[in-house]
Amino acid sequence: MNYIIEKSNNGLFENEIELRGIYAKRLKELKEDIGLFNTIREGYVLSILIGCLNSTTINDTDEFKDRQVSIFANDLNSRKKDLKFIYRIIMLAQEIPGMSVEDYMNRTFRDDTDPNRREQLKANMNIINEYAIKGIELLYNKFSNCHDKQILCDQLYEFVNSFAIDIGEKKEEQLIDFHPDFD
Repeated sequence: MNYIIEKSNNGLFENEIELRGIYAKRLKELKEDIGLFNTIREGYVLSILIGCLNSTTINDTDEFKDRQVSIFANDLNSRKKDLKFIYRIIMLAQEIPGMSVEDYMNRTFRDDTDPNRREQLKANMNIINEYAIKGIELLYNKFSNCHDKQILCDQLYEFVNSFAIDIGEKKEEQLIDFHPDFD
């Protein structure tokens, strides 16, 4: 099942994006039930970044194939500069054997600006959307049971610190005790 589709092919982040099935359901739950982010767009963007930075396996299912949520083009357009920046970093960072520097330059900077390269742009957006799906899966697995602000805060703290340790930014012994008061 194609879980993320773009409603047209107008260019980079100029189309309505529709999330379908289990990932639409999960993203909506993370927004509305958990409060992990304020908008579906925020969830989509965070999921792209988290999916890119983590390797997770997708559990393919169409159990909730009738569910869908959309991010309208004008909502994406309000963050287009940030989205393009993320897109360009991912296109440069994703290593593909046999690609030349020119291929990377085309994929990163030309596919979205040249109307004759719409098919390449579509393939690139499939990569972005695969990362979004992986990120949604990871976020859902980590935060779906956080129905209390204290638990959510603790899980976020653990998530961020685990990432800092993984990338070598912090050592385990450098972590501080964190006990926010929500009363």
